[in-house]
Amino acid sequence: MGTIPQELVTFKSTVSPSLDKMNSTITEISSKLTDTVSANNTAKDGVNEYYNSKNKDAVLEKFTYLNNVYNKINTSISNVLKKMLSDSSTIINKVTELESINKSISEKNQEISELESDVDNEGNIKNSSRIAELRNEIKILEDKFEAIKNETLGIFTSLKGMDTTITI
Repeated sequence: MGTIPQELVTFKSTVSPSLDKMNSTITEISSKLTDTVSANNTAKDGVNEYYNSKNKDAVLEKFTYLNNVYNKINTSISNVLKKMLSDSSTIINKVTELESINKSISEKNQEISELESDVDNEGNIKNSSRIAELRNEIKILEDKFEAIKNETLGIFTSLKGMDTTITI
């Protein structure tokens, strides 16, 4: 059996229960930002049509500035936070897969133990070919485990650095 890094196990147990809520919150924030930009444009159009002052251009520029800020926040949420949640989901799924592989390895080791105790009158193991087959299956699972673990650690390392890419 392979060892799942504790930081991945902790991540899964911490993030998994709230992942759906985080996804819906991000969608809700993005929707509200889109609505805010739309409302801001409506207000800007109203000022443009009805506000007659020498400061009209400066006021309109403020609306444009606010929309730029709202759009940057929305883009950051869409590009970075959604990617972070997607990667979080991937990590959780891969840790679950690692746990499943470990369970399969354990079951195969148990079967080997049972088969090794089944000997004939001369003390030879009766099912040596099945034991060899199980050991080969375990080796394949161990290799798969290591590949998935390394891939997951790469995604996790990348995820830890993503918070620095959020900009406003």
